[in-house]
Order: sequence, then C-alpha cells, then structure tokens
Amino acid sequence: MHRTHLTFVVGMTLALALTGCDESTLDAGSTASDPAAVTTEAPAAATDEATSTTTPEATEEETAATEETSDSGTSGTDDVVSYPSEVVAYADAFVAAWHAKDTGRVADLAVPEVEAATGTWSTDDGWNYDDDSSVAWVGEAGEGLHVVRYGHPVGARLEVTVEVDALGSTDGVVGADFTTGPTPGDSLTRVEDNLYNQYADAFYQALVDEDQATLERYGSEHAVRLAGEYTPETHGRVIEDHGFWSFRDQPLGLLFSYPDNTGEDIVSRYTQILDLDTALVDGGQDHGVISVNFVIDARWT
Repeated sequence: MHRTHLTFVVGMTLALALTGCDESTLDAGSTASDPAAVTTEAPAAATDEATSTTTPEATEEETAATEETSDSGTSGTDDVVSYPSEVVAYADAFVAAWHAKDTGRVADLAVPEVEAATGTWSTDDGWNYDDDSSVAWVGEAGEGLHVVRYGHPVGARLEVTVEVDALGSTDGVVGADFTTGPTPGDSLTRVEDNLYNQYADAFYQALVDEDQATLERYGSEHAVRLAGEYTPETHGRVIEDHGFWSFRDQPLGLLFSYPDNTGEDIVSRYTQILDLDTALVDGGQDHGVISVNFVIDARWT
C-alpha cells in the first residue's frame, strides 16, 4: 500500500541507502491525526514474586526436583525474570520479545530510547542471525559495545547494540536499528496508531500540503528550516516509511524517502531521517520534530 507520510529507518552503518517500502503512503488529500489528542498508557509492571517453601520431611528426590526447578528459572508457578549473560543470546531475547509484543520484557532488556522505537513497528519471527562484532574500532564511543546483526527474508535488516557490562542484568540493549526491505508485506508493519508515528505524520502531511503554520507547530526552528528545502514539484507528494534508528541518549529517528523525487538534489534521493524528541511528544507539546535531514550517523563521533 502507499501513503503520504514519511517514516525513518535506523541503521548502524554510515552508508546512505534508499530502500523501497510497500507500506501505504500518505497522499496530499488525506488528513493526519492530531497527536496531541492521543494518550498512551505504560504497561503495568509485573508484581509476581517467586515463593518457596521448605518441608522438613522432604526426600532427596523432592529436594533435587526443587533445585532443578530453581535452575530452570522458575519456582512453583511464578516466573522468575532472567537476563542472558551472552551477547547474542541477549540480543535474541530482545528480538523475540519485540516479535511477541511483550512490552514488559522489551522494557526490561532495552533502554527507554530503544523501547520507544519498537512501538513504532511490529515484526514477525523471521529474523535470522547473520554475525556480530565489537564496536571498539570506532574508539571511545564504541568501548564495551557489541553489535548483533540479523537479516530477514524480505530483505529487512536489524542491528542490535548490546552493552557488554550489562549482560546478566537489565537495559543491556542500548541501540536498535531497523530498516525495511523493498517488499516487507505483512511481515513488518508500521503501527499507525503509535503516538510517535502520528506526530511525525502530522508534520509529513504539513510538508506535503505546504502548510507552514502546522510545520512551525510540530517542528523546531531547525527542522522547519530544513523542511523548507522540500517542494512537491521536485520531491513528489509521496513519502515512504522505512524503519527506525534508536540509541541511548539520542532522539528517536524515523526513516523515510521520497520515491517520486525527480529533483537535481542528489542528497534528497537517499534515505531521510526525522528526529523526534520523545519527551516533548509524550508531554503533548509542540516542536517535537527537531530535525529532518538525510541519514547521518553521528553516534560514533
């Protein structure tokens, strides 16, 4: 399907790549939802507590069974939360939780910036491990970080950044970069009623409609200035979604492209990124779009 709003893709590489997307596009005649009217509710924290009892007359077999249950991560019927102590296993657990829409588990395993990003798209379980490597080669910014890379049959890519020192504990996933393939179909779906997507859609619609007042409401002065380079005649009136970038202490990046771009500006033909200040968006405030530009990865500088 096609739609006239934009969406962004997150990736760990420095390469600029324009990818296609079968997600519906927002046309100039459509009306975007007002994100200020949308409210979200955080999932309730789990309150189950593991309990155990000791029976003085317990046999050796009963004692062994109790120890085996404890080793497997459960005690009685209550779940005991566990955190993998190996990089790939930790990343796998995060990907599985995202696929299962287990928001509580995602929140346990990932920092808030990554947690927020996973709410903008849903995924199936088609991810396959490709490889993993340290990020130490970039210098101090990459010390203690490890990237696990996944591929998907539709051509999508996912890179999960894990902090080694957090293995065996919470918030080990400090970055997740997701890019759609050319034909994601039903495997990878943009969550249209997500608050961040709706906020971005309002900005995108204003961009296509050349609605300066709305652009200035949702965008920062910097974002509006950059958006001024867009014209429907050269960029087209179609914006395609491509995924997200997320990283600790960084804005949420939503990736998009102008598939009908016929202008001479080569840069605008690459994947673009819209940066959101999620705190402003969560608070229903204006100027949550802080930048709109072609993809530049400044996390490692």
